Amino acid sequence: TALREVAEETGIDNLYILRKLPKTYHFFQSRNSWQIKKTHWYLMKAESIENTTPCLAEGITRVSWFSREDIQRLESESYRSVKALIDYGLDLL
Repeated sequence: TALREVAEETGIDNLYILRKLPKTYHFFQSRNSWQIKKTHWYLMKAESIENTTPCLAEGITRVSWFSREDIQRLESESYRSVKALIDYGLDLL
């Protein structure tokens, strides 16, 4: 399911999962009540990153690749739960 989702949203269909990462949870308000969303994350590798196609219908306007340094810099703009996930994933690389 995760491979299909990433392929649909990025156009990259030559992916494979290296490892399952920790889940994250976040809260959001919907129809005057609070909801919790559980997100499953995976460390993936692509055999090729050519021919990416962002899924505009999902609000995805760009597919980008970042260096480790860029990721660490962008981490400061992320949610706390995602920061921990980024650190965990970078330690695996």
